[in-house]
Amino acid sequence: MKNFKNIAEFFDNIPNFVINAITILSFLAMPISFLTQLILIWFKKSDNFNFNILYLVFILGILIISCIRIKKYRNLSHSRMKVVSSNFRSFLKQSQSVYFETMKLHKENKLTVELLKDKYQNELIKILNCLCKIMKNYTCREVSACIKIINFNSGNPIIDLDNATVSTLCRSENSIGRGEYEGNTRPIYIKENTDFREIVDQTINTGKSYFYVRDLEEYDKLLFKHYQRRYENTNVNYLNSYKSTIVVPIRIETEKLYDIKNKNKYNVIGFLCVDSLSTDAFLSKQEKFNCNIVKAFANNIYVLLGQYAHYLKTF
Repeated sequence: MKNFKNIAEFFDNIPNFVINAITILSFLAMPISFLTQLILIWFKKSDNFNFNILYLVFILGILIISCIRIKKYRNLSHSRMKVVSSNFRSFLKQSQSVYFETMKLHKENKLTVELLKDKYQNELIKILNCLCKIMKNYTCREVSACIKIINFNSGNPIIDLDNATVSTLCRSENSIGRGEYEGNTRPIYIKENTDFREIVDQTINTGKSYFYVRDLEEYDKLLFKHYQRRYENTNVNYLNSYKSTIVVPIRIETEKLYDIKNKNKYNVIGFLCVDSLSTDAFLSKQEKFNCNIVKAFANNIYVLLGQYAHYLKTF
């Protein structure tokens, strides 16, 4: 048992670059050895060569390589767990801090509009950064995120699809420069953006709660081919910034709210948008998994934005 433990520790201490080098050499050595065997047989010199030794070397080599690869994947798994767990903890810690610090400032009559906005802006950016790090860790692609808030008319919680607009509350640090187009265009209407429009319509009618597209350019072509429609986006140059996206509503069941009367099943106050320039970031087979992560963040963000809106009304 002790010897086995020492062997396991030996493999654990092998650097990743050595593992990669051995793997590459093994993949090269095997076909070369096989070709060498064929050549020897072709020239009838195989009698002078002990193939049993070669087979034994192959078997030992495969066992060693398998152990090394298992070690590498285990290290990668541990690294992934470390990134995900630390960022989930940071996300929840940031949420807890901003919620209770805001409450404390309000009770002490120290809360101002400027302080409230700055505090939420800074903390929500940190939360989006945590989400991006988690998604990047799982997708192995650069991922950005932002929060879009629905602008309700006269505080009416019912979304008027013909007139409702959205505005960007904040962005992750790796996408802050992308919001320039928003200041140079007319209001961003929900009805003119396929993802927002479909989410609102589905939330009201079918309950489906997200928009998930691996390749927006291909999605646009399929829409036109089958339905003679196009993917709509207020930012006409969106493909310069992202080519795949996940959008989930920031919402809660209306029946759980005491101060809002709404005939719709859900009270939607905004959207959490995650995107990437890579079309390999959000694979179809990982749709449910990826959406669950984004939804988890959106659920918590609803609580924070609910408090944010509540205190804004007090000024």
